Amino acid sequence: YSAKNFVDLIWIFRDTTFYIEVKGAGDRFRPGQREFAESIADHCGLHVRYRVVTTLDGFEQIAREGAQIT
Repeated sequence: YSAKNFVDLIWIFRDTTFYIEVKGAGDRFRPGQREFAESIADHCGLHVRYRVVTTLDGFEQIAREGAQIT
């Protein structure tokens, strides 16, 4: 994947990797971004998570989710 099709942020916390796509008002997925999301879907689970964030509250939710990882 090229850099423009890859996620905006990667957060590794303990043994879990979060792939985070940030979308602002009016932002839409590019075809390559959608392909990446679909290709990673089979790998998501306990240790790999894909999230789309559209608000600051979305980042806070991911932080709460990370805090629950033991």
